[in-house]
Amino acid sequence: MEFKKNAFSNNITFVVGKQLKIRQNGHDPIKFTVADIDEDTVTLDGNHPLAGKTLIFDIHLVAIT
Repeated sequence: MEFKKNAFSNNITFVVGKQLKIRQNGHDPIKFTVADIDEDTVTLDGNHPLAGKTLIFDIHLVAIT
């Protein structure tokens, strides 16, 4: 998602890869990762860090009921 930089507090330094926690209307904060920085805009990625990655689980089956 792309946002205008001036929509954020002036004390935020945007760095690609940096995570930001953003709270909206009293809800729990959501983590975003800075994906891209332009002169006037910043692009934030709200996907989970493991999104798109292959996950391999090693499990031990205890019972089938």
